[in-house]
Amino acid sequence: MSINFTALFFAASGLIGYFLILKYFPTLTFERLLFLVSFELPAVFLYYWDRRQKRKKALQEANR
Repeated sequence: MSINFTALFFAASGLIGYFLILKYFPTLTFERLLFLVSFELPAVFLYYWDRRQKRKKALQEANR
């Protein structure tokens, strides 16, 4: 039986991160954390991804 170390690493880092959040932000409930992960982080990712795509398109236009 082989151990999937990648899954083990992500599970351990998730638990450590969650307990650090509980230690330093005790008022952060699971619902607020779920909101941050499900709405705020994708919004930030999409914002920077869109900027990157526009920058790549501008560079392609400038190189023509």
